[in-house]
Amino acid sequence: MSRFFAGLQRSLKLKLKRAFFDGGANRQLQEQIDIHRLFLFTSLHAQKQLLGGRLPDGFTEDLIEQAKTLSFEQQRHFVHQQLQQQLVDIAGSIHESLLQAHDPRPAATAFEQAWQQMHPQLHSSSSSSSSSSSSSSGALLSQQQLSELVQQRLGYSLSVQPSKVAHQEAGMGLFLQGAALPGSLLALFPGLVYHKPVYRRMPGYPRIDVGNPYLTARYDHGIVDSLPWGRGWPAGSGVSAAAVAAAVAAPASKGLIGRMVAASDGPRKPIPETTWVHATTAEAAQLEMLEGRHPLALAHFANHPPAGAAPNAVIANFTFKLPAAAAAAAKPSSSSDQAAMQEPKSQESSSSSSSSSSSSSAAPWLRAYVPNIDYVEECSQQHLLKTEVSCVGLVAVAPLQSGSEVLFNYRLSPALLGRPAWYTPVDQNEENMRWA
Repeated sequence: MSRFFAGLQRSLKLKLKRAFFDGGANRQLQEQIDIHRLFLFTSLHAQKQLLGGRLPDGFTEDLIEQAKTLSFEQQRHFVHQQLQQQLVDIAGSIHESLLQAHDPRPAATAFEQAWQQMHPQLHSSSSSSSSSSSSSSGALLSQQQLSELVQQRLGYSLSVQPSKVAHQEAGMGLFLQGAALPGSLLALFPGLVYHKPVYRRMPGYPRIDVGNPYLTARYDHGIVDSLPWGRGWPAGSGVSAAAVAAAVAAPASKGLIGRMVAASDGPRKPIPETTWVHATTAEAAQLEMLEGRHPLALAHFANHPPAGAAPNAVIANFTFKLPAAAAAAAKPSSSSDQAAMQEPKSQESSSSSSSSSSSSSAAPWLRAYVPNIDYVEECSQQHLLKTEVSCVGLVAVAPLQSGSEVLFNYRLSPALLGRPAWYTPVDQNEENMRWA
């Protein structure tokens, strides 16, 4: 493993040096370097998964040579495929844990029912089409219980505890439970995603950061607002499963919600009552359509490393969309579906990766476990099943053991006035290029 990290550093330094000579020291260059790093680590993860944790002799050297032959777009495509597949595996672990515990799965069930309404011809002759929602009538698992079950399947989960970073503003931190390989998708930044055309609809615009430390930027200028998600939905005690299922499945009332006014100074829609979302806007309340007990939707609690410490995770942008062709063949969820999803995925070719991802994504309930919604005026499960969603996650760049605090480089803009006193840049050059 030490040989891999040494090779990685040489590869990144060489890429940076070449780019400077080419006159490419800018924001696009930093994105290329980030993708290059993610390509190496996700390739490492895929190979270790395939071979049971072992690496063949010469793997590091061969991988670095392979990366030299691939364009930025090819590397980015591979990274997106790998992260989407890991997200599918995570969703499968959550869903199967809920199924075996006879949990009602209100969010997943609502997406299954929405798909049936969109494609009634696919389910009209199937007597089992409603069995998925009716067979799980037990009590709701708590978020903690679900986290423990997911750890058994996935090998790791997360917890939020007081941070070990030594400054007063560190507050709570994100800690790993179990063990995770480098290249693992550790955590997801949940919440509503705003893109440039709708920045004005963000709470507090233009001072969107006032009172909100949970904003995360993507390279495509999307901003994930994790504040409404908080720690998610603890559930499990004093909650009626039937009441929750009805609330999650119910479509938004136009009488209550109304139409969004395009002008930035237009009236805001009334915020509906919510079960667990800390809704700052009516649009943020739509997050309740998703599974709030998601044990990995906690990336916004991860801290910046203290001076002298290296990050053990990096930010990764990717997208997720339920393939329409695959979903059209979907049947109600079952253990056999999950068994197929858990098979190791080879990285032999882009075409085989794409095929594997499509076949394993053939279930509408998957969308319940992707903890993001791209901002839209009025939303429904049907809309989410048809559209691509912008995701941001944390990917491990070091082996993590139980009790490790997850730390990533915040890369605060050098132009930001009043950067906190505790903030020490991990790499000043990376910051300059990221915000060029």
